[in-house]
Amino acid sequence: ATVKSREWAMILWSLARQGAAPPPRWLAAAVASTWHKLRFFGAQDFANTAWALARLGAAPGAPWRSRCARACA
Repeated sequence: ATVKSREWAMILWSLARQGAAPPPRWLAAAVASTWHKLRFFGAQDFANTAWALARLGAAPGAPWRSRCARACA
């Protein structure tokens, strides 16, 4: 099944809120998957995803952060 942008935002937010520690490989795959969906994110999706990734210890690369910043501008 394909995970939509809002669903990714909520999955990541929920995991971070629970204090979960997903494996690094899973987290890297989640970041890669959100990369392709950033153009569909709303402001709340960006906020939830960025907060969750920070809490989960993920550090998306500069291209991800740049695309996120451009979309929020």
